[in-house]
Amino acid sequence: DAISDWRGRDVIFNQQRVAWTRNDRVPREKLFACTYCGKVFNRPKKVVIHQRIHTGEKPFKCNTCGKFFAEAGNLRKHQKVHTGERPYSCSQCGQTFAWIRNLKNHQQKYHADMLTAEELLSLGVNK
Repeated sequence: DAISDWRGRDVIFNQQRVAWTRNDRVPREKLFACTYCGKVFNRPKKVVIHQRIHTGEKPFKCNTCGKFFAEAGNLRKHQKVHTGERPYSCSQCGQTFAWIRNLKNHQQKYHADMLTAEELLSLGVNK
């Protein structure tokens, strides 16, 4: 069976392994497909992580509070809740945050008028 991925390339399923070529001059690449939705990835580990969205599997447990996570990186980020680590600091007022997204939200809400165009772009804001 063959389908087209979002870039219009032909994707051929073969036991989760997918091969494609754009033309004869492009070397063949191996892609790996999700068995639930067909989304393709360039590494088998990425498929395993992605499939946890469908299965609900959360193998990473916080030893402090018992909360489970699908990805190890999300567990590491979560652990800042327990350590009190707040590595992101607002350059305008000095308030600190555990997560960069919270710093960006803070800057956009309270300091957008004081930020440079470059800083606004880093927040994803058009002035």
